[in-house]
Amino acid sequence: MPFLGRLSAYYPVVPAGQGVPGGCEEATVGDEQGDARASDGRSRKSGSFTKTGTPEQIRLELRKTLAARDIGMASGLFYVPRVIEADPDAGRLELELMPGLRTLTDLTGSGDARVMPALDLLGKSLADVHRRLRLTPELTLPPPAGWEAQGEDRVFIHGDLTMNNVCWDEAAGRLVIVDWAAGPALGAPVTFASRYLDLVWLCAGVFWEPSWFRRPLYPAGAMCDQFLASYASGCSDFSTERFLRYDSDRVIVAAFHKWGRSRRARFAQWARRERWARWRRASPFLRPDQ
Repeated sequence: MPFLGRLSAYYPVVPAGQGVPGGCEEATVGDEQGDARASDGRSRKSGSFTKTGTPEQIRLELRKTLAARDIGMASGLFYVPRVIEADPDAGRLELELMPGLRTLTDLTGSGDARVMPALDLLGKSLADVHRRLRLTPELTLPPPAGWEAQGEDRVFIHGDLTMNNVCWDEAAGRLVIVDWAAGPALGAPVTFASRYLDLVWLCAGVFWEPSWFRRPLYPAGAMCDQFLASYASGCSDFSTERFLRYDSDRVIVAAFHKWGRSRRARFAQWARRERWARWRRASPFLRPDQ
């Protein structure tokens, strides 16, 4: 039986954009009521979402956002919020506010079946981004020393591909990818790195970001298999061997693995680690011969 056929036997795959009866509460990104300043330098006002930072940070995010938006519009696979106004010299970037977005974290925690078609679209979308995203030489920034001992197969990356930066637009029935700045966990702005950095980052996020206590038995392994199978279908350069060889421990420790003080929190982290290791050993996609 083909891999996706086996996958659908234990987690239903529904067509992208198809509603699921029942659903759950709407999680809104942004706030349309007045202005609010967040501790990370972001502000929200009616109809827009403003990010602030250094001129270099804003210039980099602006160029990546515009390039990614063009790719998404051309392919029709995903949407990137439009830039309303930008002033890099002043460290300011104003983006379209999109009420009604639900993150993949929220969809997963609520058991919403749309998470699987969203991951399917995300895999195809990321393959297209890795194939087509281009930046100028001054914005071609490799990872810090020690991040990628392999130094192979580098592409222009998203750089902060977490479950909370991938959303489902309820009104339009489409995938939305946000926050094209490099994640702070990398320790430096990074635009040009191994394709497996984005892939491992997202898969680690699948295991670490959704609330363990809200839904402890969500099918993290099946979700990652769906995402990677979709990516591989759009990228002939994908290799399961290289994915498994990539230093996932560095990503997990830097971005996700934070021990809580309580015994309950420490148990949840241990359980996530065990599930992650078990999936890598027994994934029907990564190890089809087992």
